[in-house]
Amino acid sequence: MGSLKKCGAIRTRPRTRRSPLPPAYTAAIDVARRDPNEQARLASLARRIGGLVALRGGAFRETPDLGAVDAVIAEGLEAVTDPRERAALLIAQAEMAQRWDVTAQPDPLPIEIRLAALGEAAELAREIEDPSLTVTVADSLTDLYVMAGDYAAALREMEGAIPLIGNITSLRRRAQASFEASEAVLEIGGDPARGLELAEMSRLLARDMSAHDQMHASAMIMTAAASLGDWDHVEAALAEHLANFEQESGVRCLHVQTGPSRGALVVADRGDRERARALIERPRPFEARPGPIEGFRAQGLVAIGRAADGLALARTVMAEAPRWRQREAAHAALLALEALQDWHALGQLAGELRDLRAGSPVLEALGQRAEGRSRVAAGDQDGGVAALRSALAAFDQLPDVFEAARTREALAEVLDAERPALLRAALSTYEHLRAAPHAARVSERLARP
Repeated sequence: MGSLKKCGAIRTRPRTRRSPLPPAYTAAIDVARRDPNEQARLASLARRIGGLVALRGGAFRETPDLGAVDAVIAEGLEAVTDPRERAALLIAQAEMAQRWDVTAQPDPLPIEIRLAALGEAAELAREIEDPSLTVTVADSLTDLYVMAGDYAAALREMEGAIPLIGNITSLRRRAQASFEASEAVLEIGGDPARGLELAEMSRLLARDMSAHDQMHASAMIMTAAASLGDWDHVEAALAEHLANFEQESGVRCLHVQTGPSRGALVVADRGDRERARALIERPRPFEARPGPIEGFRAQGLVAIGRAADGLALARTVMAEAPRWRQREAAHAALLALEALQDWHALGQLAGELRDLRAGSPVLEALGQRAEGRSRVAAGDQDGGVAALRSALAAFDQLPDVFEAARTREALAEVLDAERPALLRAALSTYEHLRAAPHAARVSERLARP
C-alpha cells in the first residue's frame, strides 16, 4: 500500500542519525534483567519499546537504534510466557522490517523470518480467540506482503480479517481496523465503494476520539469518494479534515499529512488552482526519505498545471523511496508525462511500473492508458486503441469516473466516428462533477468541426 499506517505525535522531520533507546526504558530493562523474578516485566518492557518503534515510530524525534530494538524484542521473546504478550512481541518483530526499509538501512533479518513471526502470532491469536489480535496480525501481514510485492496475499489477509472487525470490543481499535481495511480494499482491491463504506464506519466510530483518529478516516473518504465521482462528499470530508488538521497539523502520520493534498486534487479539477496550491503546501513531511506525502503533493502539482514540477518531485520519490512506497509518485509521474505529451517517456515509464501496477488497479488502468497514448503517438493506432479501450473498461469497472472521462477524451482524439459520443459522455461527467475547466475544454472541442 505504500504507507506506514502506524503513527505517533511529533512535530518535525527527524534527523537521519540513529539515537539510543530512551534512557527510562534502558534503565527499567537493566533492572528487570538483574532479577530472575522479573522475566514477565522484562517481556512487557520489550513489548512496549518494540511496539513503540515498530508500530509507532512517530513517537521518537530521532530514529532509535534499530539493531538495539531488534535485540530487545528478541530478548523479550526469550523471557515471555504470556501468549498475548508473545503475540505482541512477534508482531513488533515483524513490523520492524518496515522501519529498516524506510530508514534505508539493510534489515539484518530476512523477510521470511519476519513473516514467520507473524505466522506464529496468528496461531496464538486463534488460540486466544481474540478478534482484535487476529485483525492486527492480518494488518501486519498485509504490510509485509505489500513490501514483498505479493499483493494477492496482502489482500487475502485483510479480506479474511474484515468479518472479525465487528467483534472487536474496543471502539478505538475497531475504528483503526476499519480504516486499515478501507485502505487495503481501496488501494489493493480497487473497490472504492467498499473502501468508502469501511472508511465511513471508521469515521462514525472515531467521532468522539482525537482529531488524529478522525483524520485517518477522512483521508480515505476523500480518495474513495473522488474515485466514485461524489466530489461534494470529498469537499465535505476535506473541510472536516482541515478543521482537525488545525488541532494536530504536526502529527507524524501519513494519512493526516496527505489529507490536504488528497482534497486538493478535487479542488484543482473544479478550477480553484490557487486554493489547491495552498492545500498541497500544508502537509509537513517528517520522514528521512520521501514517500507518499511527496507523492500526493506531486499529483497536486500536476493538477494545478505544474506538470514539470510534479514530474521532478515524483522522480525524486521514485529514486529515493523503497519501491513499495512509490505508488503515489508513480501515479503522479504518469499524469505529468501525459500532460507534457512526452509520449515516448510515458510509454517507457508504463513498462517500468509493471510491478507496482500489479498492486494497484488504478495505477494499472493509468498504465494501460499511458501505453495506449504512447502507441498511438508511435504510429500503432490499432494497438493504441486497444490499450485505451482496456483502460476505459478498467476505469468504468472500478469505478474512477473522472479518469474514465479523461480516457474517453483520449479515445476521441483517434476515433473520428466515435468522437462526438465520447466527448459528450466526457462532458456529461465533468458537468456532474462540476469540473469546470475540463467541461470548458470538452465543450470547445465539441464546437469544432
